[in-house]
Amino acid sequence: MKANRKKALILIVAAIVASAVAYRSLRYDPIHEGRHMTDWMSELSDQKSRERAGSAVQALQRAGPTAVPFLLAGLNKRDSRVRSFLWRHSPRILQTRLSAPPDHSYFQANCAGILGDISPTSPEVVRALVQALRSGEAPVDFAAAMALRRIAGRDEEVAKKLKRDFPEMMAIEGNSAAARLDVMNAIRGYQSP
Repeated sequence: MKANRKKALILIVAAIVASAVAYRSLRYDPIHEGRHMTDWMSELSDQKSRERAGSAVQALQRAGPTAVPFLLAGLNKRDSRVRSFLWRHSPRILQTRLSAPPDHSYFQANCAGILGDISPTSPEVVRALVQALRSGEAPVDFAAAMALRRIAGRDEEVAKKLKRDFPEMMAIEGNSAAARLDVMNAIRGYQSP
């Protein structure tokens, strides 16, 4: 009887390990520079180490179009509205004992910036960046605006569309601090009410 239980337990553990290995190998997660894209994305979201995030930015830029699906997912990453609501409305005593919902704006801004550097650019990327331009999070809005301006510099068709839809933002010349401030002021007018 005990021998049968041991065999059953060993079979269950073996089945769980085999399923985990099969899931990992079947999942679309290309390798770039010896690491999976999901690993680079995890490093990109590391707010504690700007150096690690910086190396992830460079690696994802070099990965090019292979990184686009992962960057689009990162750009659209949102925390649960329920969790945010509960956090804002919970008593202070609970807030001191629980961790705050993560702020994804730094991660999303990095994703937007990288998407602006990857060529060729798909219409899906442009749509996602235009949507991010209206996020209401200043770092994300600014990174999306600058990414769209870089894409417009490479793609005449995108430039025409952006000049039509965002004339104030696209009329600003250069990349100086003053120009960046002008871009921020221009995109404030595009925020959804």
